[in-house]
Amino acid sequence: MKNRIKHSLSGVATYAFAACLVTAYGTGCSLVIDGDRFRVQAMRDAGSDTSDGGPARDAGSDDTDGGSIDGGDRDAGARDAGPPRDAGPGPDGGPRDAGFDRDAGFLRDAGPPRDAGPGPDGGPRDAGPERDAGFLRDAGPPRDGGIPRDAGPDRDGGVVDSGSPDGGVPEIAQVLIGPGALEDGARGVPIWILGNLLPPSGAVVVSDPQITVTASRVNAMGTIAAAVLDVAVDTSLAEGGMRPVAITVSDGANQATRNVMLVGRAELDVTGNETLTAPNARYSRIDVANGAVLTLGTAGPARLVSNGPVTIAGTIRARGATNQTPGPGGCAGGGVRGEGACSPSGGGPGRAGITPLINATGGGGGGNRTAGQSGGANIGDGGAINPAGNAFVVPLDAHGGGGGGGAQGSTGAGGGGVLEIRALSHFAFSGTLDARGGNGAAFQPGLGCILGSAAAGGGAGGAIVVHARTAALGAGMIDVRGGNAGDGMGCPDGEGGAGGHGYVRLDVPDISDLSSVMVSPNAFTTAPMWAEATQVLVSPQVVLHFDVVGAPGLPFEYSVDRGLRSSETMPGSGPADVTVSLTPGLHELCLFVGPSTGAGTEAENCRYLVAL
Repeated sequence: MKNRIKHSLSGVATYAFAACLVTAYGTGCSLVIDGDRFRVQAMRDAGSDTSDGGPARDAGSDDTDGGSIDGGDRDAGARDAGPPRDAGPGPDGGPRDAGFDRDAGFLRDAGPPRDAGPGPDGGPRDAGPERDAGFLRDAGPPRDGGIPRDAGPDRDGGVVDSGSPDGGVPEIAQVLIGPGALEDGARGVPIWILGNLLPPSGAVVVSDPQITVTASRVNAMGTIAAAVLDVAVDTSLAEGGMRPVAITVSDGANQATRNVMLVGRAELDVTGNETLTAPNARYSRIDVANGAVLTLGTAGPARLVSNGPVTIAGTIRARGATNQTPGPGGCAGGGVRGEGACSPSGGGPGRAGITPLINATGGGGGGNRTAGQSGGANIGDGGAINPAGNAFVVPLDAHGGGGGGGAQGSTGAGGGGVLEIRALSHFAFSGTLDARGGNGAAFQPGLGCILGSAAAGGGAGGAIVVHARTAALGAGMIDVRGGNAGDGMGCPDGEGGAGGHGYVRLDVPDISDLSSVMVSPNAFTTAPMWAEATQVLVSPQVVLHFDVVGAPGLPFEYSVDRGLRSSETMPGSGPADVTVSLTPGLHELCLFVGPSTGAGTEAENCRYLVAL
C-alpha cells in the first residue's frame, strides 16, 4: 500500500534569478513584481545597435521579432558573410568599411579610419584609433558585470549555443550547498550551481582526494548545474578549520571553476575511559572502541551528531548516580527526606517516624515512561509517569525523575540521562548505550530496624534516541531501566522504591536487525525516516516520489522548505511516498513526529534535493 501526499510549491524568491535565466536565456531578462505575482520580462536590446548595418539589433530573441528566425539566432551566420556590405568606394573616396564588419573584428571600423582624408581642421578627421578607441563597443567592464557582450568573435559569428555563443568563457556565478556548508565527512550533499555558458554536455568535477561526485547534471541552456558529493573524513582538517575546494563544470574543452570552503569537524575517537563534558557537538566521525567507556556529563541532554560513520563497540554512559547526580538531561535525586527533582515524576521522600530515627521509611523511586515504586510502608511515594515524556522523545529534554531521599541518612539517586546519536552516514553498533537511573542508597543500620537510617529511592531511566541512514546492529545493549531500590537490609519499612523505566526510539532502516540487540525496556520503532535510495537530483515540474520508512499507522507531518506542514499517517508495512511538485532550485523536505515544534532532534529529519 502506498501513501501519497501531494504538495505544490510555487516559485520561491530565492530562485528568481534561476527562473529568469531559464525563461529568457540569451536575451537577458528582468524580474517584475506585479501585485502578488512575479513575471519575467525580456530585455529589449541585448545585442549591438544597427547604425552601420552590422549584426542585427536584437541578435537573440527580443520583443520585436518574436523569437528566433531560421531555427537559430536571428542572424544565425555572419550577416554579411561575404564582402563587406559596401565594399565599393565610400563617401570619402576610400573603402567604406573595407576592413572588418562593425562588430566582426576588433575595431568598430577596422582598416582605414572612417574619414581618413582631411577633416574640418585640415588634419586627419579621426587620425589614429577609430571613434571607439578600445576594441569592443562595450570595452572595459561589461554592462552586466559578466563577460564582455561582444568579446572576441561577433555574436553571430559562430555556432549558436556551441561553447561560448558570445565569445565569452564559461562562468560559475554562485554555488549553493544543501545543508548550508560543505563539511568534513558529509555524505550525499547536494549542490546547486548557477552560471553562464556552462557546457551542457559536461559534468561537475571536483579534483579533491577527499571528495567523490556521485551524480551530476547540467541543463541544456548551460545556466544551471547540480551534483551530489560524498566527503571523506579529513583527519588533517581541525575543528572549524577551512580549506578551499574547486567545483568545476567541464566537458573537456570548456570549463568553469569556483571555489567553496570545506569546513573541518573534529573526530571523536575513544580508546580508553574518557569523560566528555560538552557532548553537544557535530563530528566528522565517532568511534568508541571495544572496552572503552565514554561518560557524558552535562546539564542538558547529550547529542552526538556525526557527518561520517558512527561505530560503537564500547560503552557510552549517560546514567544517573547514587549520590543524587543525574545523567545529562536527567533529574537530581532528593536530599535526606527530600523529594526527587522534576515533580510529579520525582520520587517521594521517605518519612520520619515518631522521631527521626524511629521507624523511618524509605524514599520512592523516580518515574518516567513507567511510574516509580513506593518506598517502605508505602510512605515514600513513587514518582508518577512523566507527563512531558512520549515515545518519540519529543522534545528531547524529556527526563527521568530523580529518586526520593530516605528519611534519615541517605539521599535519592539521580535519574538517567537523555542521549541522542545521529549518524548521517552509517551506524555500526555492538556495544552498550546506558542511560539507566542511579541505584538507591542502601539502609544504614543503627540499632536495628527501629533505630536506623532508611534507604533511598532509585532514579528513573532516561531516554535514548538513535537515527541512522544505514545500520549494522550486532549483539549490543541499549539500557534505559530505572535504578534499583535502596536495600532495606531486612527492615521492610526502610526499603526504598525502584525507579521507573525510560524510553528508547530507534530510527534505523532495517528494524529486523534488532534481533541481536537487547533493548530494555522495548524500543519504540520507528518514526518516519528517509529511505537511503531517496532521489536527490530530480527534474522540475514533475511528480516526485520519496520513500519514507516508518511504523504502520503512525501519524506524522511533513513540510517543504520549512513551509506549512501537512499531516499524514503511515500506511501498512513498507515504504510510503511523499509526492510533491517542485520549481527549479534547491529544496528541503522534512518529516516530523509527535508534538514537535520543529526544534531539537526533529528539525534535522530532512532531505535536501535539487530540481533542475
